[in-house]
Amino acid sequence: MRENRTPGLTRRGLETGLRYRASPRPYEILKWGTPFEGKFTSDCFDVQNDGEQILYVGMLVKRGAPQAVDFINIGANEEISEILKLENGYEIYKAGAYTVRYREDAIRVKAELASQKEDAEVEFF
Repeated sequence: MRENRTPGLTRRGLETGLRYRASPRPYEILKWGTPFEGKFTSDCFDVQNDGEQILYVGMLVKRGAPQAVDFINIGANEEISEILKLENGYEIYKAGAYTVRYREDAIRVKAELASQKEDAEVEFF
């Protein structure tokens, strides 16, 4: 897991983001359960406040087999990023020193491209 010790506190609330940069080869990643859906649909972050685990309160989604539309195509050496407000998925309601870690296993690369995943770069901000 990658750690962000100081998620960005903005006038809109506590925000964090994820950037995914493909390798020299193109990728297709499943957006389900990642910030790339534009909303929380799974517990993809490990959030703590002063060492205390913060409860995920966002939706949990059950789905069938993924279709082509459920994947994001990332061209060679391209990157995508998304920013989410943590309070939309986690019980963020009191002051403190928040620590956020992204659960990297939440990103799934299309099966035939899985061997390339090690060439990609995930940046958490």
